Amino acid sequence: MNGRAYRVIMTLFRLILSAVFIFSGFSKSIDPWGTAIKIGEYIATINLQFSDDIYLGLSFLLCGGELLLGLLLIFGVWKRVFSTVAMLFMAVMTLLTLWIAIWNPVADCGCFGDAMKLSNWETFFKNLLLLPMSIMLWRAWLQTNTKISESAGSTIIRIILPIGVLSTISFGLCLYSFHHLPMIDFLPYKVGVNILSEFENEGENSHNEETILIYKDKNSGELEEFTLNDTEWYDTLRWEYVESIVTSENKISEINEFMLFNGTDFVTDQILAQERVLLISIWDMAIPISNKCMDNLVKLVDSLSISNKGYKIYCITPSSLEQYPHINIGGSTIKTLNIDGKTLKSAIRSKVGVIEIDNGIITAKRSCYDALN
Repeated sequence: MNGRAYRVIMTLFRLILSAVFIFSGFSKSIDPWGTAIKIGEYIATINLQFSDDIYLGLSFLLCGGELLLGLLLIFGVWKRVFSTVAMLFMAVMTLLTLWIAIWNPVADCGCFGDAMKLSNWETFFKNLLLLPMSIMLWRAWLQTNTKISESAGSTIIRIILPIGVLSTISFGLCLYSFHHLPMIDFLPYKVGVNILSEFENEGENSHNEETILIYKDKNSGELEEFTLNDTEWYDTLRWEYVESIVTSENKISEINEFMLFNGTDFVTDQILAQERVLLISIWDMAIPISNKCMDNLVKLVDSLSISNKGYKIYCITPSSLEQYPHINIGGSTIKTLNIDGKTLKSAIRSKVGVIEIDNGIITAKRSCYDALN
């Protein structure tokens, strides 16, 4: 192979690797909570559990690191070092995705966040194609001529400054998306979706559908399944709601899992069919809400009360209704409703946030940091 053809091929490999790293890193960086949730699912498969802060920290490293590596490769910064990093990363990910494909601990690897879904075997074969490219690029860049010594000013301009700028961009995107919602929403509960309409369509197309309620026995800690016709789960002193599952011969969309529960009955249709509904979402009522978030929620609730716009305000959470039957926001006492934790995290990527619904249509979603916008 002549030198020109070799350079063209290496440039092509560099562009492909950079594009994959940038797309993968960007799709996860705009949704760091989603990546943290996926990391938690992986760790749970080996019977370990850590705090959300640990998962979020790992998410930042993975999301920002991938995006940064793609940018460094495309701009050719410190070629020997970062081509080595890219090769080692691909080697580790290829082995990891082989294990995932064989043992199938989770259905979706989350390699491209929620922007693109690949099966576990598709992910492995994708990495199997990228690994040789990273090896060849590493070998090519290992042979590039570099100066033995250079001035401090030259080092700063050629290496340190680009790394600093690109790191700020990469990890800054993660930090921005953490405080706000994803800039691009790839999840089912986008603004503009009509949840009630989806329910109706699902009802027309589904057969033999059944709702299974999962409750935890407060005495033994064991999980128990009930149907809607059972009455034993009405005993809130013994049973604590965990989640609900809809079973059907046909595939059920995620939208159909958005079910609100007041302790004894499902009230989804009654709540969502109203005009101007504000749902304050809280992933875990046991975790104190930050002062800034609470201040924003208080101002929001007060402004809606003063403006007399007719909003019906509820709090939705997976936490126990017996322990948290309501929440106090400023001078307002707001009724709490149960929702499945996984569904809530799919609906809004913020530990505390607000969802506005009008006649079943999601009209707005905001994190607590943007609650007043």
